[in-house]
Amino acid sequence: DAYQNGMSYKVIFTDFNMPIMNGIESTRLIRHHFSNVLKMRSYDQPFIIGVTGHALDLYKEEGIKAGMDEVMSKPLYLDDLKLGFRRLAIKSEDYIKICKNYNI
Repeated sequence: DAYQNGMSYKVIFTDFNMPIMNGIESTRLIRHHFSNVLKMRSYDQPFIIGVTGHALDLYKEEGIKAGMDEVMSKPLYLDDLKLGFRRLAIKSEDYIKICKNYNI
């Protein structure tokens, strides 16, 4: 709804253990909405960072498979966020270059 009302976001944080709808479900719904309803290319969509209290790689893999760009374990510290944002910036630059090269 925010995008339809003229708002936009660069990053969305979602918790794996939210009540009613968990982070995996919300990420799938968000990606579906941006891709199929708003017809946004993936590199124009906001980054989704999943946050979890679980340190297992299984959770990270599940989040990435659902469409998260990054998965971070709690507790989050400022240095963790900085590192995560750096990784997203590198991914974004590489992804945009690839898409432009292949006219995607």
